[in-house]
Amino acid sequence: MQPKFKRWRLIGLLLSIVIPGLIACGEVAQQATLTTGEPAVPYIEPAFGEKLASGQALFGQYCANCHGQSGEGMGPFPALNDGMHAYSHPDWELISLIRDGKNSMPAFGSQLSEDEIITIIARVKAWWGPGKLSEQRQLCLISPGPTPTLMR
Repeated sequence: MQPKFKRWRLIGLLLSIVIPGLIACGEVAQQATLTTGEPAVPYIEPAFGEKLASGQALFGQYCANCHGQSGEGMGPFPALNDGMHAYSHPDWELISLIRDGKNSMPAFGSQLSEDEIITIIARVKAWWGPGKLSEQRQLCLISPGPTPTLMR
């Protein structure tokens, strides 16, 4: 065999091992969090059906006073239905913001369960179009946060 052919064959062999390993890395990390007993939240899907109705009720009770009943934003409080503010954050940041609060956003961690926080985020995501959902999902993959759980 010629040296050039051996080199390409070696490169091809290495790539056939490394690339699938990199792709599987995220799946393994997600599976590992599922075995810890903590709820894994790598990405929250938009709500529909009963979850949408439940999310809207929670949103109406806890969020609408500042963000509007349809998430349109009110005064200094940002729009969540179409504004870049919400979909420019990965899910772990949205969870943390609702649970712990920040600046003028109050903390709701003592009033809402982890599932209720996720339901509210899923409701908000139901307002977004495919492009915004895709952009935000990429943020979740790029910036998984301190841990892909609810960080309790």
